[in-house]
Amino acid sequence: MAARATLSHDDYTVGWICALPLEMAAAKLMLDAIHPSLPRPPTDQNTYILGNIGDHNIVIACLPSGAYGIVSATTVAMQLLSSFHSIRFGLMVGIGGGVPNGNADVRLGDIVVSQPTDTSGGVIQYDLGKVLSGGQFQRTGMLNRPPKVLLTALATLQAHYFTEESRILEFISELQSDPGRQYQQGNMLQTWMILYLEIQKRDPNSADLLLLLAHFDNRDIWYELVKSGRHSSNVPDWLKKAISSGLEFKIGMKSLIGFSLLESKQQEGSYAMHPVVQDWCLHIANTNKNGKLKEAEEMYQRALAGYEKALGPNHTSTLVTVNNLGNLFSDQGKLKEAEEMYQRALVGQEEALGPNHTSTLDTVNNLGVLYKYPRANAQFRLALIFASASMAGAFSGLLAFAISKMDGVGGLEGWRWIFILEGLLTVVCAVLAFFVIWDEPSTATFLSDREKAIIIDLLADSRASSSEGQLEEKSAFDWKQFLAAVLDWQTWMHAISYWGAAVAVYALSLFLPTIIKGLGYSSAIAQLLTIPVYAAASIACIAVGYFSDRMGQRSLFTLVCYGAVFVGFLIAVAPSRFIPGLTYAGCFIAASGSYPAIPGLLALSSNNYAPATKRAVGMAIQIGLGSLGGAAASNFYKKTDAPRYRLGHSLVLAFVALGFLTVVLYYFLCRRINAKRDRGEATASQNPDGIFEMGDKAPTFRYNL
Repeated sequence: MAARATLSHDDYTVGWICALPLEMAAAKLMLDAIHPSLPRPPTDQNTYILGNIGDHNIVIACLPSGAYGIVSATTVAMQLLSSFHSIRFGLMVGIGGGVPNGNADVRLGDIVVSQPTDTSGGVIQYDLGKVLSGGQFQRTGMLNRPPKVLLTALATLQAHYFTEESRILEFISELQSDPGRQYQQGNMLQTWMILYLEIQKRDPNSADLLLLLAHFDNRDIWYELVKSGRHSSNVPDWLKKAISSGLEFKIGMKSLIGFSLLESKQQEGSYAMHPVVQDWCLHIANTNKNGKLKEAEEMYQRALAGYEKALGPNHTSTLVTVNNLGNLFSDQGKLKEAEEMYQRALVGQEEALGPNHTSTLDTVNNLGVLYKYPRANAQFRLALIFASASMAGAFSGLLAFAISKMDGVGGLEGWRWIFILEGLLTVVCAVLAFFVIWDEPSTATFLSDREKAIIIDLLADSRASSSEGQLEEKSAFDWKQFLAAVLDWQTWMHAISYWGAAVAVYALSLFLPTIIKGLGYSSAIAQLLTIPVYAAASIACIAVGYFSDRMGQRSLFTLVCYGAVFVGFLIAVAPSRFIPGLTYAGCFIAASGSYPAIPGLLALSSNNYAPATKRAVGMAIQIGLGSLGGAAASNFYKKTDAPRYRLGHSLVLAFVALGFLTVVLYYFLCRRINAKRDRGEATASQNPDGIFEMGDKAPTFRYNL
């Protein structure tokens, strides 16, 4: 393409910034002509493609590879303006376009430039707003108006459109017949087809897996999502093998990553597919008649509109179509849309068919498939909180050692200063926490719309208490559920099991310096020697939380923790003669078991209570009564028992044994109930308030073990 002669930096008036190299390639193909490069000052690190579209001279720049975000885009824009002083307006443009609406969700990055209206200044940002009840997103603000130069150009285009025949089809036909553009596009598609055929030749299952993954949300594809439908009778044998284990799935994905058709997102533990590759894969899938999901969605939407008009929104035929739409969205990985469809179907089915009708229970099961994965992540999150508490104990020892040097300052002993300063710091942090800890992800201003949606979808079994979803009315306090929690057998088993771990934690936190001092060390050195104990407890807490979630085991890991606590205190009390080093080692083992046991017990109870009110009350009883163990532990250790503290250690051992036995009994009781429900032996009461009011007593509910 010929370049215009004798152009300088000041001749360029349009700046065009792309986020991805592929978008820069698309922008380059839109130029009518490419111009020679111009020199750049040393302060400008951008690389430019210069050209023109019609009479407009354009500068195209791309963000550094792998460096995305607002900061990177701002840097590129500032350096572009420093070299090209005549830029009249700048655009950050991707490869799509069009504001999303009810019929299409085609997005242009995160911001769309349009004309001003009564409700918008013309520049629309998708994530500038708030999530409403029901999952809808309401935009609460707008960005600046587009530059006047764009608005006047728009007015001129609109005038031409009213007075002249549209030439859009002519332009499209001209682009399709352009040999240069056709070659570039054909070359890319031909390359992908060669790669696909090579994959198909080497491993047909991986080729089929690629086409299947194209039906999911291309930004976040993870193993648990793909394997969720493995028990269906319609799953082909090749897919059952591909998702039989995480290792098999990774092997299948490895070849796709090697051919650059997928990207591994290691930090998130998921995979991503570029939108262009996804569109191409869907085209191949449709060509092979492996499923036309877009056409299916259009047919379902059309049928739904007809059924609603002719039969009403709660007719069984209407609800079947709503549920089918939910299945379609779920198959594509559009979990938020699937949840909305399932919830709508569930509300209508409960009203029309009753809470225990098989169709109602099928929809409940579909919702369970969407909800069950986040529930498995609860313990690791709780472990992070308790690990921070343990690390606080380590730093507290170091801080106490330093504060104790203030002995005599202001006429106060060092131990008084420890209580004053550490207590004051706690109060200050609590006040600050009020302003930085948000009640719900939907109200957190530091999260984007997409981040809010992802976090809400990952909340462990707490949809009913969030601001999203059509079950918000169920999250209000319910006295029936309050009473149900008080009378539930598992509430008191959780409280008793919590005693064992709480007594051990309080005993260690209150008397660890005293125990170590009894080994012959000074008070200051005893404070320092608590640091390694708390550090070990913190590491153990995180490790146990991680592997418990990963293996899907709560009770087993809690029992192992109780065993460690028992061994630790037994080491301190059992030897016939006093061995200081052995007692100190017992403190390590006991702390490494007691601190991880707490998040395990809380995760177990939070997973096994439903609905929201019952969960809140049950866990409040567990923590409230369980914490009485701390009051008991504070009286276990007396000065007269130093340095062996046999009475205190023996009492802790008794409570730990009680907690251990309670968890064992709870495990077998829940396992028995789950087995009965699996066999269909469990019967549910005819609750007129619906399946959600039955909570963990519903025949579809399975206790987490």
